[in-house]
Amino acid sequence: MKFSKGFCLIAMATLLMAAPARADVDDGTKIQGPLASQLMSWVEREMGVRVPSMPNIVASRKKFNMVMNMAGVHFADARSLYIPGTVIMDNYSWDPEDPVQLGLLVHELAHHAQLFSKRKYPCPDAREYEAYTIQNKWLTSQGYAPFASQYWINEMSRCPAGSAGVS
Repeated sequence: MKFSKGFCLIAMATLLMAAPARADVDDGTKIQGPLASQLMSWVEREMGVRVPSMPNIVASRKKFNMVMNMAGVHFADARSLYIPGTVIMDNYSWDPEDPVQLGLLVHELAHHAQLFSKRKYPCPDAREYEAYTIQNKWLTSQGYAPFASQYWINEMSRCPAGSAGVS
């Protein structure tokens, strides 16, 4: 399984900027209901995309570590990731009242919405630009500081030289 630079770097960004754990939920806890639906509705409106189904959203360090290990990536404090159809949050830090955690979920929901978008991206990493921008916009709309600087967003969304276009 190969992951893009953007996928790996969201984990690193989270390592560098995530707040300490405030909640410790059971491994495998499903994140669903009104909170997830409201955040997805917000993402859909901002992106102008209709998402026909919610992703599976789970708080699980075990699943998170399994995916990261399969990818050959080892960031001990990473908090979230997206694989098609599934968002995985770290259950050691997941707190539905923490704006940083909610912002991370919004970022991953943006990646889910991208699956249903007709947008063309010049490379897989280019998807990070939109996801970070949506994440920052949600945080500022809630009265919180942006998660990532424009410099960080530009770096994480840069396509490697010679990359082919993707849909």
